[in-house]
Amino acid sequence: MSHTTSIKTTPIKSVTALQTAIAVLQSQGINITLEQNAVPRMYYADQIAKHVKSKQDTAQRVGQPHEGLRFHENPEECDYVIKVADAYYDIGLIYNQHGELVPFFDDYQYPSIAESMAAGFSREEKPIRKFLGAQFAGAVEHWSGEREAGEQQLHSVGKLMQQYSIAAACEQAVSEGYIVSSTSLDEQGNIHLTIDIN
Repeated sequence: MSHTTSIKTTPIKSVTALQTAIAVLQSQGINITLEQNAVPRMYYADQIAKHVKSKQDTAQRVGQPHEGLRFHENPEECDYVIKVADAYYDIGLIYNQHGELVPFFDDYQYPSIAESMAAGFSREEKPIRKFLGAQFAGAVEHWSGEREAGEQQLHSVGKLMQQYSIAAACEQAVSEGYIVSSTSLDEQGNIHLTIDIN
């Protein structure tokens, strides 16, 4: 079964910080790029639209506000797509009503039936987490509405979210007139910045 996952714990507010994070990951040998107004690779052709509609229907049914995600003319098109060239699928990012980019991705482990047939039924695993997975404290929501959380969770896009958090924190510090002299991650995935005050 294929899962669509969305991330709520780290709001992506800065495209420039996202670009910085992707550049850092590229420098580490991860083959990813950022495209604007694109369609991510997913298992199903209508996976984004079904997932967003399901979330909106669930929110309405339980009387909670939904995220106000906006569809493009093509409901599968996202505001930005992180192309993960070596994985089977990509990460779509859609703006919500608060101006934050919400990531959506399918971390299923195997290729589509057509890709399996073309590859001679190869079952080599190429999920997104193989390239971007890292220890990350956060919650993940699956299509079924189930939640997974934990301080030591192996998060499918943890490296991306960690690098984004570092870039966004540095960007904020610089905008306030500080100088960031170093950044680091500890064993729990916590980010540490050393800031010089002028």
